[in-house]
Amino acid sequence: MPNLSRLPMLAPAAALVLMTGVTGCGASDPDPNKDPYEPPGTGGNLGGTGGNTGTGGNGNTNTGTGGNTGTGGDTGSGGMTGSGGADMGSGGMTGSGGMTGSGGMMGSGGTPMPVDMCPDDPKDAPGQCGCGTPDTDGDGDGVANCNDECPGNPQLTESDPQCGCDDADMDGVLDCNDLCPNEPLLTDTDPCGDCDGTDSDGDGTLDCVDVCPNEPLLTDTDPCGDCDGTDSDGDSVVDCMDVCPDEPLLTDTDPCGTCDGTDTDGDGTLDCNDACPDEPLLQVMGDCGCDPADNDADGALDCVDACDDDPDKVALGQCGCGTPETDGDGDGVADCNDPCPEDPTDNANPMVMTGSPHNSCDWIDHCSHGYWFCTNNHEWDEARAACQGIGGDLLVISSSQEQQYITDQIGNARYFIGLNQDNVSGMNQSGVWEWVDGSLAMGGYEAWDGGEPGGESCGVINNKAWADRSCTADSNWLCEVD
Repeated sequence: MPNLSRLPMLAPAAALVLMTGVTGCGASDPDPNKDPYEPPGTGGNLGGTGGNTGTGGNGNTNTGTGGNTGTGGDTGSGGMTGSGGADMGSGGMTGSGGMTGSGGMMGSGGTPMPVDMCPDDPKDAPGQCGCGTPDTDGDGDGVANCNDECPGNPQLTESDPQCGCDDADMDGVLDCNDLCPNEPLLTDTDPCGDCDGTDSDGDGTLDCVDVCPNEPLLTDTDPCGDCDGTDSDGDSVVDCMDVCPDEPLLTDTDPCGTCDGTDTDGDGTLDCNDACPDEPLLQVMGDCGCDPADNDADGALDCVDACDDDPDKVALGQCGCGTPETDGDGDGVADCNDPCPEDPTDNANPMVMTGSPHNSCDWIDHCSHGYWFCTNNHEWDEARAACQGIGGDLLVISSSQEQQYITDQIGNARYFIGLNQDNVSGMNQSGVWEWVDGSLAMGGYEAWDGGEPGGESCGVINNKAWADRSCTADSNWLCEVD
Protein backbone atom coordinates (compact mmCIF):
# COMPACT_ATOMS: atom_id res chain seq x y z
CA MET A 1 0.00 0.00 0.00
CA PRO A 2 1.56 3.41 -0.93
CA ASN A 3 2.33 5.88 1.81
CA LEU A 4 -0.44 8.47 1.29
CA SER A 5 1.14 10.96 3.66
CA ARG A 6 3.73 11.66 0.93
CA LEU A 7 1.04 12.86 -1.47
CA PRO A 8 -0.67 16.20 -1.90
CA MET A 9 -4.40 16.60 -1.21
CA LEU A 10 -6.27 14.84 -4.07
CA ALA A 11 -9.81 14.57 -5.27
CA PRO A 12 -11.68 11.59 -3.78
CA ALA A 13 -11.62 9.57 -7.01
CA ALA A 14 -7.86 10.05 -7.41
CA ALA A 15 -7.32 9.06 -3.81
CA LEU A 16 -9.29 5.88 -4.33
CA VAL A 17 -7.16 5.00 -7.34
CA LEU A 18 -4.15 5.27 -5.09
CA MET A 19 -5.74 3.02 -2.45
CA THR A 20 -6.76 0.32 -4.92
CA GLY A 21 -3.59 0.50 -6.95
CA VAL A 22 -3.35 0.49 -10.69
CA THR A 23 -4.77 -3.00 -11.11
CA GLY A 24 -7.92 -2.84 -8.99
CA CYS A 25 -8.90 -4.22 -5.64
CA GLY A 26 -8.49 -7.93 -6.52
CA ALA A 27 -5.02 -7.80 -8.04
CA SER A 28 -1.56 -7.06 -6.77
CA ASP A 29 0.67 -4.43 -8.22
CA PRO A 30 3.94 -5.42 -9.75
CA ASP A 31 5.87 -3.15 -7.44
CA PRO A 32 4.18 -2.18 -4.19
CA ASN A 33 6.88 0.43 -3.50
CA LYS A 34 6.70 1.94 -6.91
CA ASP A 35 5.29 5.44 -7.42
CA PRO A 36 1.72 4.90 -8.69
CA TYR A 37 2.22 7.57 -11.32
CA GLU A 38 5.28 5.90 -12.92
CA PRO A 39 4.72 4.22 -16.33
CA PRO A 40 4.15 0.48 -16.00
CA GLY A 41 7.11 -1.90 -16.41
CA THR A 42 7.31 -5.34 -17.92
CA GLY A 43 4.10 -7.18 -17.49
CA GLY A 44 2.11 -4.03 -18.12
CA ASN A 45 -1.35 -3.06 -17.16
CA LEU A 46 -3.16 -4.91 -19.97
CA GLY A 47 -1.73 -8.44 -19.42
CA GLY A 48 -3.64 -11.69 -20.08
CA THR A 49 -4.83 -14.27 -17.65
CA GLY A 50 -3.19 -13.44 -14.37
CA GLY A 51 -2.08 -10.11 -15.78
CA ASN A 52 -1.73 -6.89 -13.87
CA THR A 53 -5.39 -6.08 -13.97
CA GLY A 54 -6.92 -9.57 -14.31
CA THR A 55 -8.64 -11.30 -11.50
CA GLY A 56 -5.86 -11.64 -8.97
CA GLY A 57 -3.37 -11.89 -11.80
CA ASN A 58 0.29 -10.86 -11.80
CA GLY A 59 1.24 -12.13 -15.33
CA ASN A 60 2.62 -10.17 -18.19
CA THR A 61 0.07 -10.92 -20.87
CA ASN A 62 -1.88 -7.78 -21.80
CA THR A 63 -5.37 -8.78 -22.78
CA GLY A 64 -6.31 -11.97 -20.96
CA THR A 65 -9.28 -12.43 -18.70
CA GLY A 66 -8.89 -10.09 -15.80
CA GLY A 67 -7.13 -7.45 -17.80
CA ASN A 68 -7.79 -3.78 -17.53
CA THR A 69 -11.09 -4.24 -19.24
CA GLY A 70 -11.84 -7.72 -18.01
CA THR A 71 -13.92 -8.80 -15.08
CA GLY A 72 -12.51 -7.07 -12.07
CA GLY A 73 -10.42 -4.79 -14.23
CA ASP A 74 -10.44 -1.02 -14.28
CA THR A 75 -13.62 -0.93 -16.27
CA GLY A 76 -14.87 -4.51 -15.79
CA SER A 77 -17.23 -5.77 -13.15
CA GLY A 78 -15.73 -4.57 -9.91
CA GLY A 79 -13.16 -2.57 -11.82
CA MET A 80 -12.38 1.07 -11.50
CA THR A 81 -15.29 2.18 -13.63
CA GLY A 82 -17.25 -1.08 -14.06
CA SER A 83 -20.15 -2.28 -12.03
CA GLY A 84 -18.96 -1.82 -8.50
CA GLY A 85 -15.79 -0.23 -9.80
CA ALA A 86 -14.08 2.63 -8.16
CA ASP A 87 -15.13 5.34 -10.57
CA MET A 88 -18.31 4.50 -12.41
CA GLY A 89 -19.50 1.00 -11.41
CA SER A 90 -22.42 0.18 -9.21
CA GLY A 91 -21.20 1.05 -5.74
CA GLY A 92 -18.09 2.60 -7.27
CA MET A 93 -16.86 6.04 -6.44
CA THR A 94 -18.97 7.64 -9.11
CA GLY A 95 -21.43 4.79 -9.74
CA SER A 96 -24.63 4.08 -7.93
CA GLY A 97 -23.73 4.57 -4.28
CA GLY A 98 -20.29 5.91 -5.28
CA MET A 99 -18.76 9.17 -4.20
CA THR A 100 -20.81 11.17 -6.65
CA GLY A 101 -23.49 8.58 -7.48
CA SER A 102 -26.93 8.26 -5.95
CA GLY A 103 -26.32 8.54 -2.22
CA GLY A 104 -22.59 9.18 -2.76
CA MET A 105 -20.53 12.10 -1.52
CA MET A 106 -22.12 14.40 -4.06
CA GLY A 107 -25.07 12.20 -5.05
CA SER A 108 -28.71 13.02 -5.47
CA GLY A 109 -29.98 14.59 -2.26
CA GLY A 110 -26.46 14.84 -0.87
CA THR A 111 -25.03 17.92 0.89
CA PRO A 112 -21.61 19.30 -0.11
CA MET A 113 -19.16 18.27 2.60
CA PRO A 114 -17.11 21.17 4.13
CA VAL A 115 -13.38 20.95 3.69
CA ASP A 116 -11.63 20.31 6.99
CA MET A 117 -8.20 21.90 6.77
CA CYS A 118 -7.15 20.39 10.13
CA PRO A 119 -8.43 16.73 9.89
CA ASP A 120 -6.53 15.63 13.00
CA ASP A 121 -7.58 18.67 15.10
CA PRO A 122 -11.05 19.69 16.33
CA LYS A 123 -10.31 22.97 14.52
CA ASP A 124 -11.42 23.00 10.89
CA ALA A 125 -9.05 25.87 9.91
CA PRO A 126 -5.50 26.82 10.93
CA GLY A 127 -6.56 30.20 12.48
CA GLN A 128 -3.80 32.35 13.97
CA CYS A 129 -1.87 29.46 15.55
CA GLY A 130 -2.16 26.70 12.89
CA CYS A 131 -3.51 23.16 13.22
CA GLY A 132 -2.83 21.46 16.54
CA THR A 133 -2.56 24.71 18.59
CA PRO A 134 -5.65 26.41 20.14
CA ASP A 135 -6.31 30.07 19.23
CA THR A 136 -6.59 31.06 22.90
CA ASP A 137 -6.66 34.87 23.58
CA GLY A 138 -6.09 35.13 27.33
CA ASP A 139 -6.24 38.96 27.58
CA GLY A 140 -8.99 39.46 25.01
CA ASP A 141 -6.98 41.87 22.85
CA GLY A 142 -7.74 40.04 19.59
CA VAL A 143 -4.26 38.52 19.34
CA ALA A 144 -3.99 34.78 20.17
CA ASN A 145 -1.56 33.81 22.91
CA CYS A 146 0.63 31.95 20.39
CA ASN A 147 1.40 35.34 18.76
CA ASP A 148 1.09 37.62 21.85
CA GLU A 149 4.27 38.26 23.83
CA CYS A 150 2.10 39.71 26.61
CA PRO A 151 -0.90 37.37 26.81
CA GLY A 152 -1.94 38.71 30.21
CA ASN A 153 -1.85 42.44 29.27
CA PRO A 154 -4.52 43.57 26.81
CA GLN A 155 -2.63 46.82 26.25
CA LEU A 156 0.47 45.13 24.84
CA THR A 157 1.23 42.42 22.30
CA GLU A 158 5.01 42.90 22.38
CA SER A 159 7.12 42.71 25.51
CA ASP A 160 8.99 45.87 26.54
CA PRO A 161 12.75 45.16 26.35
CA GLN A 162 13.32 46.73 29.76
CA CYS A 163 10.08 46.16 31.68
CA GLY A 164 8.48 43.16 30.06
CA CYS A 165 4.68 43.12 30.15
CA ASP A 166 3.75 43.78 33.79
CA ASP A 167 1.28 46.62 34.55
CA ALA A 168 -0.43 45.48 37.74
CA ASP A 169 -2.80 48.51 38.06
CA MET A 170 -3.44 48.68 34.31
CA ASP A 171 -2.85 52.44 34.26
CA GLY A 172 -0.81 52.25 31.04
CA VAL A 173 2.51 52.67 32.84
CA LEU A 174 4.54 49.45 33.20
CA ASP A 175 5.39 48.44 36.73
CA CYS A 176 9.13 49.03 36.27
CA ASN A 177 8.39 52.72 35.59
CA ASP A 178 5.44 53.08 37.97
CA LEU A 179 6.34 54.12 41.51
CA CYS A 180 2.83 53.12 42.54
CA PRO A 181 2.24 49.93 40.53
CA ASN A 182 -0.88 48.97 42.45
CA GLU A 183 -2.60 52.42 42.41
CA PRO A 184 -4.13 53.27 39.02
CA LEU A 185 -4.56 56.94 40.02
CA LEU A 186 -0.86 57.42 40.69
CA THR A 187 2.35 56.78 38.78
CA ASP A 188 4.43 58.67 41.31
CA THR A 189 4.11 59.07 45.05
CA ASP A 190 1.32 61.45 46.14
CA PRO A 191 2.03 64.74 47.98
CA CYS A 192 2.13 62.72 51.18
CA GLY A 193 5.05 60.66 49.83
CA ASP A 194 3.16 57.38 49.51
CA CYS A 195 0.91 55.57 47.05
CA ASP A 196 -2.31 55.74 49.05
CA GLY A 197 -4.18 58.04 46.61
CA THR A 198 -7.33 58.07 48.75
CA ASP A 199 -9.80 60.95 48.23
CA SER A 200 -12.65 60.02 50.54
CA ASP A 201 -14.91 62.98 49.76
CA GLY A 202 -14.16 63.02 46.03
CA ASP A 203 -13.25 66.73 46.01
CA GLY A 204 -10.02 66.19 44.05
CA THR A 205 -7.79 66.69 47.08
CA LEU A 206 -6.11 63.58 48.53
CA ASP A 207 -6.95 62.78 52.11
CA CYS A 208 -3.34 63.23 53.22
CA VAL A 209 -3.50 66.98 52.40
CA ASP A 210 -7.25 67.50 52.90
CA VAL A 211 -7.93 68.94 56.35
CA CYS A 212 -11.55 67.91 55.86
CA PRO A 213 -11.27 64.58 54.02
CA ASN A 214 -14.93 63.69 54.48
CA GLU A 215 -16.43 67.08 53.46
CA PRO A 216 -16.41 67.68 49.67
CA LEU A 217 -17.13 71.40 50.11
CA LEU A 218 -14.04 71.97 52.23
CA THR A 219 -10.33 71.22 51.92
CA ASP A 220 -9.52 73.30 54.97
CA THR A 221 -11.47 74.14 58.07
CA ASP A 222 -14.38 76.51 57.42
CA PRO A 223 -14.46 80.06 58.83
CA CYS A 224 -15.97 78.57 61.93
CA GLY A 225 -12.85 76.47 62.49
CA ASP A 226 -14.41 73.07 61.79
CA CYS A 227 -15.25 70.76 58.90
CA ASP A 228 -19.02 70.98 59.21
CA GLY A 229 -19.51 72.66 55.82
CA THR A 230 -23.31 72.67 56.18
CA ASP A 231 -25.13 75.13 53.90
CA SER A 232 -28.79 74.60 54.74
CA ASP A 233 -30.21 77.12 52.26
CA GLY A 234 -27.80 76.32 49.41
CA ASP A 235 -26.60 79.91 49.02
CA SER A 236 -22.88 78.86 49.12
CA VAL A 237 -22.39 80.44 52.53
CA VAL A 238 -21.87 77.85 55.27
CA ASP A 239 -24.34 78.06 58.09
CA CYS A 240 -21.81 79.14 60.68
CA MET A 241 -21.24 82.37 58.66
CA ASP A 242 -24.82 82.79 57.42
CA VAL A 243 -26.98 84.97 59.65
CA CYS A 244 -29.98 83.59 57.77
CA PRO A 245 -29.00 79.95 57.17
CA ASP A 246 -32.46 78.92 56.05
CA GLU A 247 -33.09 81.82 53.60
CA PRO A 248 -31.21 81.47 50.28
CA LEU A 249 -31.86 85.13 49.38
CA LEU A 250 -30.16 86.42 52.50
CA THR A 251 -26.81 85.92 54.20
CA ASP A 252 -27.49 88.74 56.63
CA THR A 253 -30.67 90.18 58.03
CA ASP A 254 -32.82 92.03 55.49
CA PRO A 255 -33.43 95.81 55.69
CA CYS A 256 -36.34 95.02 57.94
CA GLY A 257 -33.97 93.36 60.42
CA THR A 258 -35.36 89.87 59.82
CA CYS A 259 -34.57 86.79 57.76
CA ASP A 260 -37.99 86.78 56.10
CA GLY A 261 -36.69 87.57 52.60
CA THR A 262 -40.18 87.50 51.11
CA ASP A 263 -40.70 89.25 47.75
CA THR A 264 -44.29 88.43 46.89
CA ASP A 265 -44.42 90.21 43.53
CA GLY A 266 -40.92 89.16 42.45
CA ASP A 267 -39.82 92.72 41.66
CA GLY A 268 -36.53 92.44 43.59
CA THR A 269 -37.75 94.56 46.49
CA LEU A 270 -38.52 92.70 49.70
CA ASP A 271 -42.03 93.06 50.97
CA CYS A 272 -40.84 94.86 54.07
CA ASN A 273 -39.59 97.74 51.85
CA ASP A 274 -42.19 97.46 49.07
CA ALA A 275 -45.18 99.77 49.43
CA CYS A 276 -46.92 97.69 46.75
CA PRO A 277 -45.80 94.13 47.57
CA ASP A 278 -48.34 92.56 45.23
CA GLU A 279 -47.63 94.80 42.22
CA PRO A 280 -44.33 94.08 40.40
CA LEU A 281 -44.49 97.39 38.47
CA LEU A 282 -44.60 99.53 41.59
CA GLN A 283 -42.51 99.75 44.73
CA VAL A 284 -43.98 103.03 45.94
CA MET A 285 -47.54 104.30 45.74
CA GLY A 286 -48.17 106.72 42.91
CA ASP A 287 -51.09 108.95 42.01
CA CYS A 288 -53.16 105.81 41.60
CA GLY A 289 -51.91 104.05 44.71
CA CYS A 290 -50.77 100.55 43.77
CA ASP A 291 -52.90 100.31 40.63
CA PRO A 292 -50.66 100.33 37.52
CA ALA A 293 -53.48 99.91 35.00
CA ASP A 294 -52.87 101.65 31.66
CA ASN A 295 -55.64 100.33 29.44
CA ASP A 296 -54.60 102.15 26.25
CA ALA A 297 -50.84 101.71 26.86
CA ASP A 298 -50.12 105.41 26.36
CA GLY A 299 -47.91 105.69 29.43
CA ALA A 300 -50.54 107.48 31.51
CA LEU A 301 -52.14 105.39 34.23
CA ASP A 302 -55.88 105.06 33.89
CA CYS A 303 -56.51 106.88 37.12
CA VAL A 304 -55.09 110.10 35.59
CA ASP A 305 -55.99 109.41 31.94
CA ALA A 306 -59.27 111.10 30.97
CA CYS A 307 -59.26 109.06 27.76
CA ASP A 308 -58.09 105.67 28.98
CA ASP A 309 -59.33 104.00 25.77
CA ASP A 310 -57.62 106.50 23.43
CA PRO A 311 -53.82 106.03 23.17
CA ASP A 312 -53.47 109.45 21.48
CA LYS A 313 -55.12 111.53 24.17
CA VAL A 314 -54.98 111.81 27.95
CA ALA A 315 -57.42 114.76 28.09
CA LEU A 316 -60.78 115.47 26.44
CA GLY A 317 -59.55 118.51 24.52
CA GLN A 318 -61.96 120.30 22.17
CA CYS A 319 -63.18 117.15 20.45
CA GLY A 320 -63.39 114.65 23.31
CA CYS A 321 -61.95 111.14 23.49
CA GLY A 322 -61.65 109.24 20.22
CA THR A 323 -61.49 112.32 17.97
CA PRO A 324 -58.13 113.89 17.08
CA GLU A 325 -57.54 117.56 17.93
CA THR A 326 -56.72 118.33 14.28
CA ASP A 327 -56.68 122.03 13.36
CA GLY A 328 -56.38 122.04 9.58
CA ASP A 329 -56.24 125.82 9.12
CA GLY A 330 -54.19 126.50 12.24
CA ASP A 331 -56.65 129.02 13.64
CA GLY A 332 -56.70 127.49 17.08
CA VAL A 333 -60.09 125.92 16.57
CA ALA A 334 -60.03 122.13 16.12
CA ASP A 335 -61.63 120.94 12.93
CA CYS A 336 -64.30 119.11 14.93
CA ASN A 337 -65.59 122.54 16.07
CA ASP A 338 -64.46 124.72 13.14
CA PRO A 339 -67.20 125.31 10.55
CA CYS A 340 -64.47 126.46 8.18
CA PRO A 341 -61.54 124.09 8.86
CA GLU A 342 -59.70 125.30 5.75
CA ASP A 343 -60.12 129.02 6.38
CA PRO A 344 -58.09 130.42 9.26
CA THR A 345 -59.72 133.87 8.94
CA ASP A 346 -63.37 132.84 8.93
CA ASN A 347 -63.99 133.99 12.46
CA ALA A 348 -61.87 137.14 12.18
CA ASN A 349 -63.37 138.50 8.92
CA PRO A 350 -67.14 138.11 8.77
CA MET A 351 -68.72 138.89 5.39
CA VAL A 352 -70.73 142.10 5.03
CA MET A 353 -74.09 141.55 3.32
CA THR A 354 -74.44 143.37 0.03
CA GLY A 355 -77.61 144.22 -1.77
CA SER A 356 -79.85 141.27 -2.52
CA PRO A 357 -80.01 140.09 -6.14
CA HIS A 358 -83.74 139.43 -5.67
CA ASN A 359 -86.30 139.71 -2.94
CA SER A 360 -86.65 135.92 -2.84
CA CYS A 361 -83.01 135.43 -1.78
CA ASP A 362 -81.72 134.61 1.74
CA TRP A 363 -78.23 135.66 2.93
CA ILE A 364 -75.82 133.37 4.82
CA ASP A 365 -72.24 134.26 5.86
CA HIS A 366 -70.00 131.19 6.14
CA CYS A 367 -66.24 130.74 6.15
CA SER A 368 -65.38 134.07 4.56
CA HIS A 369 -68.00 133.48 1.92
CA GLY A 370 -71.40 135.14 1.51
CA TYR A 371 -74.12 133.05 -0.05
CA TRP A 372 -77.48 134.14 -1.55
CA PHE A 373 -80.00 131.28 -1.74
CA CYS A 374 -82.57 132.44 -4.30
CA THR A 375 -85.81 130.54 -4.87
CA ASN A 376 -87.45 132.40 -7.75
CA ASN A 377 -87.10 130.71 -11.13
CA HIS A 378 -84.51 132.03 -13.57
CA GLU A 379 -82.74 130.66 -16.61
CA TRP A 380 -79.00 130.09 -16.13
CA ASP A 381 -77.94 133.31 -17.92
CA GLU A 382 -80.52 135.38 -16.02
CA ALA A 383 -79.38 133.96 -12.70
CA ARG A 384 -75.76 134.71 -13.44
CA ALA A 385 -76.54 138.26 -14.48
CA ALA A 386 -78.41 138.82 -11.20
CA CYS A 387 -75.45 137.54 -9.20
CA GLN A 388 -73.00 139.69 -11.10
CA GLY A 389 -75.26 142.67 -10.47
CA ILE A 390 -74.37 142.62 -6.73
CA GLY A 391 -70.66 141.94 -7.25
CA GLY A 392 -70.83 138.13 -7.09
CA ASP A 393 -71.31 135.21 -9.46
CA LEU A 394 -72.99 131.83 -9.56
CA LEU A 395 -71.57 129.48 -6.92
CA VAL A 396 -68.17 127.74 -7.48
CA ILE A 397 -67.75 124.65 -5.24
CA SER A 398 -64.09 123.79 -4.64
CA SER A 399 -64.07 121.38 -1.67
CA SER A 400 -65.99 118.58 -0.03
CA GLN A 401 -66.50 120.78 3.05
CA GLU A 402 -68.18 123.47 1.00
CA GLN A 403 -70.24 120.89 -0.87
CA GLN A 404 -71.43 119.44 2.45
CA TYR A 405 -72.32 122.86 3.84
CA ILE A 406 -74.38 123.81 0.78
CA THR A 407 -76.27 120.52 0.63
CA ASP A 408 -77.01 120.80 4.36
CA GLN A 409 -78.76 124.11 3.58
CA ILE A 410 -80.79 123.13 0.51
CA GLY A 411 -81.58 119.44 1.08
CA ASN A 412 -82.75 117.84 -2.16
CA ALA A 413 -83.78 121.10 -3.93
CA ARG A 414 -82.33 121.99 -7.36
CA TYR A 415 -80.23 125.18 -7.77
CA PHE A 416 -78.26 126.52 -10.71
CA ILE A 417 -74.54 126.77 -9.86
CA GLY A 418 -71.61 128.16 -11.82
CA LEU A 419 -71.04 125.04 -14.04
CA ASN A 420 -71.13 125.42 -17.83
CA GLN A 421 -69.55 123.94 -20.97
CA ASP A 422 -70.07 126.92 -23.33
CA ASN A 423 -66.76 128.59 -22.41
CA VAL A 424 -68.51 131.42 -20.62
CA SER A 425 -65.20 132.30 -18.96
CA GLY A 426 -63.45 132.67 -22.28
CA MET A 427 -60.58 130.61 -20.93
CA ASN A 428 -61.37 127.13 -22.23
CA GLN A 429 -62.76 125.40 -25.30
CA SER A 430 -66.45 125.03 -25.78
CA GLY A 431 -67.66 121.60 -24.70
CA VAL A 432 -65.34 121.52 -21.67
CA TRP A 433 -67.04 121.66 -18.30
CA GLU A 434 -65.73 124.64 -16.37
CA TRP A 435 -66.64 126.93 -13.52
CA VAL A 436 -67.49 130.58 -14.12
CA ASP A 437 -64.05 131.54 -12.73
CA GLY A 438 -62.37 129.48 -15.50
CA SER A 439 -61.25 126.54 -13.33
CA LEU A 440 -61.94 123.12 -14.81
CA ALA A 441 -64.70 121.02 -13.27
CA MET A 442 -63.04 117.78 -14.32
CA GLY A 443 -59.87 116.61 -12.64
CA GLY A 444 -60.23 118.66 -9.47
CA TYR A 445 -62.89 118.26 -6.81
CA GLU A 446 -65.99 116.62 -8.40
CA ALA A 447 -69.38 115.56 -7.06
CA TRP A 448 -71.26 114.46 -10.19
CA ASP A 449 -74.31 112.29 -9.67
CA GLY A 450 -74.31 108.81 -11.23
CA GLY A 451 -74.51 108.97 -15.07
CA GLU A 452 -73.77 112.73 -15.11
CA PRO A 453 -73.00 114.88 -16.94
CA GLY A 454 -75.30 114.12 -19.84
CA GLY A 455 -76.06 116.22 -22.97
CA GLU A 456 -77.03 119.60 -21.45
CA SER A 457 -74.67 122.56 -21.06
CA CYS A 458 -75.44 124.09 -17.64
CA GLY A 459 -74.97 122.62 -14.18
CA VAL A 460 -77.16 122.36 -11.11
CA ILE A 461 -76.73 120.95 -7.62
CA ASN A 462 -79.55 118.51 -7.14
CA ASN A 463 -80.14 115.77 -4.57
CA LYS A 464 -76.75 116.57 -2.97
CA ALA A 465 -74.80 115.97 -6.22
CA TRP A 466 -74.12 117.72 -9.53
CA ALA A 467 -76.06 117.24 -12.75
CA ASP A 468 -76.44 118.94 -16.12
CA ARG A 469 -79.58 120.85 -17.10
CA SER A 470 -80.77 122.91 -20.00
CA CYS A 471 -79.49 126.44 -19.67
CA THR A 472 -82.95 127.81 -20.65
CA ALA A 473 -84.84 125.83 -18.05
CA ASP A 474 -86.09 127.67 -14.95
CA SER A 475 -84.48 126.82 -11.61
CA ASN A 476 -83.51 128.17 -8.19
CA TRP A 477 -80.03 129.63 -8.15
CA LEU A 478 -77.07 130.23 -5.81
CA CYS A 479 -74.92 133.34 -5.73
CA GLU A 480 -71.51 133.57 -4.02
CA VAL A 481 -69.89 136.81 -2.84
CA ASP A 482 -66.26 136.77 -1.64
